Amino acid sequence: MSDLIQKIGERVRQLRLQKGLTQEGLASSIPISPNYLGNIERGEKNMSLEMLIKIKEELGVSLEEFFSVVDPNNNDKSEPLIKINQMLLGRSEKELHMILNILESLLVFNDER
Repeated sequence: MSDLIQKIGERVRQLRLQKGLTQEGLASSIPISPNYLGNIERGEKNMSLEMLIKIKEELGVSLEEFFSVVDPNNNDKSEPLIKINQMLLGRSEKELHMILNILESLLVFNDER
């Protein structure tokens, strides 16, 4: 269980940094103490479901997006896939369609070689 708590905490930190927020900034908007948020991010505290919902709402992500890379039972995800997913978070629908078209073209080109 502690592995999952740590992964969830790492995800909170990752999303917070992607949004350009400090621990103090995110904590004050929830509101919780920055120390408590730090404990969550380090996997030292197990937050409630209510707290998880507050944090994900403040970070502006859906639960699906929040848990998109938090899967302790899935050990076959490679680092590049995780990085790609992180890079795509927060992109507009238009940007995602453009990136998808480019990726499809690259894969077709690669497969034809």
